[in-house]
Amino acid sequence: HCHTTCSEDRDAGRGCGRAAGGARSGPALPIDRKCGLRKGSSRRPATPHRLRCGPRPPTSLRRVKRLVASSFGLGHIPRALWKSDAGAGTFGAGLGAAIGAVLLATDAPWWATLLAALAATAASLWSAVPFAVGGADPGWVCMDETAGTLLALVGLGGWPWAAALVVARLADIFKVLPGVHRAEALPGALGVTADDLVAGLYGLGVGWLLSIWL
Repeated sequence: HCHTTCSEDRDAGRGCGRAAGGARSGPALPIDRKCGLRKGSSRRPATPHRLRCGPRPPTSLRRVKRLVASSFGLGHIPRALWKSDAGAGTFGAGLGAAIGAVLLATDAPWWATLLAALAATAASLWSAVPFAVGGADPGWVCMDETAGTLLALVGLGGWPWAAALVVARLADIFKVLPGVHRAEALPGALGVTADDLVAGLYGLGVGWLLSIWL
């Protein structure tokens, strides 16, 4: 890889393309547009601290966001198994269902599930930002499904809990209920997350209605 910065020349007592004292060090060479060095340059190999030409490597923060956005790697399972992101949302919803089931089994108060849903929503809004540029919504990004599923389960148990889980998932997949598709059209990470929350509200509503009737 080619590496160069003007600051390195200044640090060595040279201006960009000039020797110390301001005089040109030699005839100008054509610039290699790919890496920014002049063709024929005999600059020594780059040391690790120098900037690298070409696409920037993923930063640590971007890797963390990728991990969170994929529901801690669950969203990458379909790609590994059947070379497609199809079904990744269900893996994300599965994480939400698992968290909800643990809270239900431990008799946690209803607000514990609500807090988990809010935390997952915040995680989705934060982590999806770099992957939602230009209206993109990669299939492996599924923390939004985790958030929507948890929202659907707030305060529920038994059959209403199971019904809410199913309704929320179907509402997100088919997007035929009012508001779901419109929420998805919102810009950036908000659109990635909002449709799942609306679907979760449908599931929550069905679950609470069943709780009243049963």
